Amino acid sequence: MNIREFSRPVQAEKLNESLAKQFGQRINLDEFTLEQLHTARNKLRTKLSQVETMESFNSVQNETYQKSKLMLDVLNAAISERGDISDESIDESIVTEGAEDQAELVMAAKEMVDGGPIDVLTGDYLAELTMTILFNQKMQRGEDKGYVGTFLKQVKAVAKSCKEQNIKIVTNAGGLNPSSMANEIEKILDELNISLKVAYITGDDLMPRMDSLKDKGESFLNIDKNIPIDKSGCQTLTANAYLGAWGIKEALDEGADIVVCPRVTDAAVVIGPAAWKFNWKRDEYDALAGALAAGHIIECGCQATGGNYAFFKEVPSFDNVGYPIAEIKNDGSFYITKHPGTGGLVSTGTVTAQL
Repeated sequence: MNIREFSRPVQAEKLNESLAKQFGQRINLDEFTLEQLHTARNKLRTKLSQVETMESFNSVQNETYQKSKLMLDVLNAAISERGDISDESIDESIVTEGAEDQAELVMAAKEMVDGGPIDVLTGDYLAELTMTILFNQKMQRGEDKGYVGTFLKQVKAVAKSCKEQNIKIVTNAGGLNPSSMANEIEKILDELNISLKVAYITGDDLMPRMDSLKDKGESFLNIDKNIPIDKSGCQTLTANAYLGAWGIKEALDEGADIVVCPRVTDAAVVIGPAAWKFNWKRDEYDALAGALAAGHIIECGCQATGGNYAFFKEVPSFDNVGYPIAEIKNDGSFYITKHPGTGGLVSTGTVTAQL
């Protein structure tokens, strides 16, 4: 795309003002060509990714990191608002469990929906560090943020097919703000003229209850240092309880097509749909345990299909590695497979390695 003339993007300028106000620095966007913006953005993304995946929790709270995050937001907005659609999949800079390039993440959902028959499309986005990153997003972009924006791209890509094939979608991409994400999904569905029922789950946020819980004797001991939270010297940014699968089952029982979850257990996005499909009760422990195992195998995507396998020479091809599928039976037993025509490998070895 050749861009001959452009005005400075309003959203980028707004973020630039925030950068100047918070850190006394701004980016002179008029001096950058589109190619230079891409280069600067990619370098900054690489730097941030290294911090988010390799450094300590405290590293994402320091000023240098926060400034770099906001600079990345400015560059993303500038690229987007100059009309460059070649990189339209980039919305947030989020590092998740089993994270890949954002564009590949968008394609993953479409490949799963279009690649063969499935009943439920699930997505696990939340590593522990991700919650802090989403908190930073809310602070920088507004209280209506705090969710994994990439998922909205995926919904837009697969909504029509999911409607036609009656595929349910269950995800924890709601992060710190599942209600806001549900609202954004409904806007996308309205734009596409697609009627799907969207549900969201709440109840994990403990921040409003922290003082009352401490008054009742909960000390929130650090399991490594055995120090109560009040003596940790740290500021509490987020506090979220891990919810289970039963809210998901209830939402599906009520006819939801898309269920947006906050912080739920990694396997809950698989256990919930299985419990809904077979109407399991809370004491059907063997069946539930089977679904739990299936959920933990497929939660990190291609790690179960050869992507995290020491004996990589056994894998026929790493080209277009297929994402894992759990075929769960009424008794909780299951098979792990992948769509035909995809690369990677599903074997006792790859599944055992992921477990």
